[in-house]
Parts: sequence; C-alpha cells; structure tokens
Amino acid sequence: MMETDTRDIDMDNLIEARKIIDNNFDKLPVHGHGKDYTSAWWKALAGLLIAHGTFEVLSSIHV
Repeated sequence: MMETDTRDIDMDNLIEARKIIDNNFDKLPVHGHGKDYTSAWWKALAGLLIAHGTFEVLSSIHV
C-alpha cells in the first residue's frame, strides 16, 4: 500500500484554496456552508448522485 505524504495533501489543499480565491468563489453566498460535513459525507453524497445519474464522471484525476 502506498503511503501518502501529508505534505502532498497540504499542497493539494493550498492549490485548491488558491483556486477558490482566484475565482472569487469565496464571495459566493453559499461558500463554506458544507464545512460541518465530513469528507466521507461529501464522498457518499457524490456517490449517490453518480449512482442516480445526476452527476457523470468524465475523468479521474487522482488514481
């Protein structure tokens, strides 16, 4: 099993945070409303939306 370096995760989070700010997503009225939900909850929601055909997976970035 491959171990993930926490620095990689921190860098990913930093890049995502920068994209949010650069695109002014942080100014949207709904920004931050899902922060009380866990990552597992969001992944489960995405899985349900994909399973029901609401979302479609076009490509995979992380393998």
